[in-house]
Amino acid sequence: ITLPLALLIFHCSTGFTPLILAATAGHVGVVEVLLDKGGDIEAQSERTKDTPLSLACSGGRQEVVELLLLRGANKEHRNTPLWLAANGGHFDVVQLLVHASADVDAADNLVCLLYLLMSNNLFAHNHRVM
Repeated sequence: ITLPLALLIFHCSTGFTPLILAATAGHVGVVEVLLDKGGDIEAQSERTKDTPLSLACSGGRQEVVELLLLRGANKEHRNTPLWLAANGGHFDVVQLLVHASADVDAADNLVCLLYLLMSNNLFAHNHRVM
């Protein structure tokens, strides 16, 4: 597949690149082609500064997250992908990020991870907070 450079760097009216749109929608094959052809793995949306990884994490797009992590995407972007995955209740994505050494010690990450654990009943029912 030959892609014109303009397609790889194009930003639509909302500030999203084709790679950001594909990652957000969970189209892992399209993400792979765009990366292979030089798409910017750290591209940021104009308004929110979200990256393909942060938006894939926010949407629970596990296969896309896996691919982006394998390709070296930044796990510690300002809206941390771990926080976004935990906040969205995407436990499988959280596990991927933790295994990829995402910073679980960041304060916001800890709060979201605790909430995710509690909301998924991952704590034993007989434990009480004193």
